Amino acid sequence: MLQATQKRAQKTRERILEAAEHMFETSRFDAVSTEAIAEAANVSKGTIFAHFTDKLGLLAEVGLRDLDVRLEELEKRLSEAQADCDTEEEIINVIAQFLNYFEKQPYFLRLFIDEAGWKQSAKAEMFDKLVLRQQQLLTAWVELGQKQGTIRVADPCILGSALRAFLLHVSIGRVCGESTCQAEQMVQLRELVSVLL
Repeated sequence: MLQATQKRAQKTRERILEAAEHMFETSRFDAVSTEAIAEAANVSKGTIFAHFTDKLGLLAEVGLRDLDVRLEELEKRLSEAQADCDTEEEIINVIAQFLNYFEKQPYFLRLFIDEAGWKQSAKAEMFDKLVLRQQQLLTAWVELGQKQGTIRVADPCILGSALRAFLLHVSIGRVCGESTCQAEQMVQLRELVSVLL
């Protein structure tokens, strides 16, 4: 009996997450109401709050799941990389994936910045793990480029950290209006990578 109840609760949670993900993709976070998510998931508003503390908690889980999938794809791409691949271009691709996501989900970026490394909670831990995976992925691409001789010899962890810091800097600048378009971000990204690596 308990197992059936748990399965039902998990299916309900999944429906809520899927409805919220679709709504957050098609509308700005502040334009999406919990009532609309509840209606799309075919649950009551109270059911949403039984599974998530608030709409930000729901956004955090949706965003972390989305970025986890993106990281898995990027990690797979790294594991399948050929010895002669263009590592600088791959690094730009990794950073661009996150820039694109943060541009589409500026509220998630704010959550990401607020949570990662600052708070002690299960949610903050999930954000911290995501940051670590970003760092490890960028560092691994740097190491591959160093083995190829296409990236200068320096501590790959420091270069990976610099790339991740730039990712956050540009993301925040875009949300705050410092850079006016994605094309401008990509120009800055390419300049940084060429100077740094």
